[in-house]
Amino acid sequence: MPSNYEILKNSENQSFSMFSNYVQHVIKTWKELLQTIENKTYKEKTVYDRFVKLENRSNNYEAEILDECIWIISKNQPVANHLRFIIAILNSIIDLERMADYAMSMIKYFYTSEDKLSEKVENLTVTILKESIQAIEKILNNVLSKYAMESYKEGVKIQTQFNKKYKEHLIELSKILSNQTAKQIGNMMTGNIINIKYMERSVDHAINITENFLFIKNSDFFLSNKKTKIKTTSTKKSK
Repeated sequence: MPSNYEILKNSENQSFSMFSNYVQHVIKTWKELLQTIENKTYKEKTVYDRFVKLENRSNNYEAEILDECIWIISKNQPVANHLRFIIAILNSIIDLERMADYAMSMIKYFYTSEDKLSEKVENLTVTILKESIQAIEKILNNVLSKYAMESYKEGVKIQTQFNKKYKEHLIELSKILSNQTAKQIGNMMTGNIINIKYMERSVDHAINITENFLFIKNSDFFLSNKKTKIKTTSTKKSK
């Protein structure tokens, strides 16, 4: 008869396999989003319906993993690292679900919006999207294949490089908008600029996932890092 430790490890392997599938699903969704925008097929209903199905599958992944984690807790009563592993998975599927939501929101904008983006703005949007997907894929695949601290440190480097390019693109975007009408600028600020922000936020969510797995064996580092983030965010809001 297997020991409780063996049962827990088997449960961890099962839930991590499900989580890995969810990660690849999210990456696939973002890549399909890029292809759709590049091919300008986002006004086709069959394409939109395809993304609705991808979003529904994302929600199913989240629900299935949540059920699995609840089952592990109720049946096996994990403690210490085992429990922190479950917490890391639970926190991470929230980040993945938000990333999938962002992709759905972007395709919905392109599908329903009557605003015509200038070629320069659309090309810049595609460039930022490509760079965000590259960053997300590298960060998340590191989480799946490397030690937590190693994937976290590499993830921060990738995020830093992306953020540098992201800021440069925003400067470029401001130059493009300086030649647009007030109405065009208004449409951008309430429409596609939100999409561009979603791209940046999704890289943040990928980093959150590296931190969630760092929590398993480095809970002090994780918690202190989270407190620093919360404090920094609060300071920015107060200003």
